[in-house]
Amino acid sequence: MIKIFADSTCDLSQEIVEKYDIGIAPLSITIDGKTYKDKIDLTPDDFYAIIDKLSKPATTAMPAPTEFLAIMEEAYEEGCREFLCITMSSGTSGSYQSAEIAKTMFLEEHTEPEIKVHVVDSKSMSHGSGWLIMKSAMLRDRGMQFEDLVDFNEAFKKTRKALLICR
Repeated sequence: MIKIFADSTCDLSQEIVEKYDIGIAPLSITIDGKTYKDKIDLTPDDFYAIIDKLSKPATTAMPAPTEFLAIMEEAYEEGCREFLCITMSSGTSGSYQSAEIAKTMFLEEHTEPEIKVHVVDSKSMSHGSGWLIMKSAMLRDRGMQFEDLVDFNEAFKKTRKALLICR
């Protein structure tokens, strides 16, 4: 069994997350001194409803390594021994580094030779990384092996182009 997980910037719907059993490590969002977990304590709709009323801009912070670690530990307890984490671009966030720290922590605790953990820097954000995560889950469910999923992710991120349009 391969556990696929990501940070919350992938913007996958709850339906997709549940359908493909994708673990999500939430970013933190701080608004007027109060910190929320992305999509847990504060939904996108809630955020957009208050954004024009904020006294100062909201800030975000990467998920703590313990957020990624908790996903791996839960999957491990369920029998999973292969873990694929796909994060937003390391050029825009520390999520990749946080996931790498969690990987190190996990491997220090779980030394079985069959344990495999790979963290992918998607070089993308939002639906760019979200599509890669969803496609990886679909390929996993069709029987693709761990090493082939890693190769797919590492190759795909180098050839994909994403456009951002702001109004």
